[in-house]
Amino acid sequence: MNAVLHALATYCVTALWMGAAIAALTALVVRFWRPLDAATRYAVWYVALVAVVLGPLATTVAMEYTRPAARAADLDLAFRNAPGIRTQVNVALPRTRLQIAIPPYAAFGAAVLWLLVVLGGAARFGAGAVVLARLKRDALPLAPERRSALLLWNAHAAAPGARRARLCVSDRVEVPVAVGLFDGMVVLPQHILDAFEPGDVDRFVLHELAHLERRDDWTAVFERLAQIVLFFNPAVHVIARRLDLEREIACDDRVVAATSDVRSYAVGLTRMAESTKWPHNAIAAPAIFVTRRQLSLRVEELLARRRFTAPRVAIAPAAVALAASLGVVAAAAVHAPSVDLGGAPHAAPREITRIQETRLILIDRNGKKTAVDGKHARVMVLHTDVKSFADVRALRDVSPEQLHAMLKKLELTPPTR
Repeated sequence: MNAVLHALATYCVTALWMGAAIAALTALVVRFWRPLDAATRYAVWYVALVAVVLGPLATTVAMEYTRPAARAADLDLAFRNAPGIRTQVNVALPRTRLQIAIPPYAAFGAAVLWLLVVLGGAARFGAGAVVLARLKRDALPLAPERRSALLLWNAHAAAPGARRARLCVSDRVEVPVAVGLFDGMVVLPQHILDAFEPGDVDRFVLHELAHLERRDDWTAVFERLAQIVLFFNPAVHVIARRLDLEREIACDDRVVAATSDVRSYAVGLTRMAESTKWPHNAIAAPAIFVTRRQLSLRVEELLARRRFTAPRVAIAPAAVALAASLGVVAAAAVHAPSVDLGGAPHAAPREITRIQETRLILIDRNGKKTAVDGKHARVMVLHTDVKSFADVRALRDVSPEQLHAMLKKLELTPPTR
């Protein structure tokens, strides 16, 4: 139980500062790499989200399963208690990690709170999935006469390689939504069909189809789960807000590319926001808008004079974001702070990684001391049956564990002069 608690504390502490670093580097890539379309910005931010979730996990595993071989404090004690030995040992020591001390009761209480919040979020997520399942089950197909008036929808449905999706109507939604995963569906509220012209409805449907084509139904699931598990990490919520915005702008770009009519689409979105009841009760699926602020930003992006769109996602910016994230993870493996829960296995002082240079002494079982020549400076033999330098030369380098054991033996039975 203590090991699980220690691993969880290490992951949470690492996720906080690593998430901040990755989010900051990603923001720099998006800010200074010009031009970038919304689909590429979405890919860059999604790479950052995956790194924020998995990076601390990799660092935690590396820290938990890397065991020290010997302690510098043990070596110093052994040499101080060994009279008559004039041996100098220079060892390579890793950089000392910052230690964060957390009382065990505080760590246990935080873990219980984390578990309760995650279970609550998982319950809400499950309830949203049930709502979507009922929506899929109860939604009615759109009437043929209304369907025939949707020219963009009909052209898309007949296109080769298009993702199959059903077009339905329901009073359980307030705005058009795309319900995907294993069964793609675009659901329209009845009041939208009654209040808008077929051309406006056609553009709204095309926006939701873009979500299904981009597989936003799947990527949004990982995003929501990350927000549930890492609810305490501000970087996750900042990245999620950017993903929500860029996802909608990328679908807007597809609508504009298919219709070449920016103004009519922007007017239709604005009218929809005005006709929708507020506060808007969103469901757990990509909808045409979630907040009015998000819709305002999208309309501004639509009407921008220097608006940039691209036919496909640019790989280079996402690769740069991935490289930056991997660099943060690699640095974390060395510099990440160590969590001390009072008795945790990694709460010890500095550790030996390798022996760099030694000046050693051979001691036979009669207590006679003989200096070993410098060619074999990494071999130490204490209280053994080795009788000649040839036997010493035949030995391999002594590991830190063997060195520690021999020094402890020397400490218990100090030789005479």
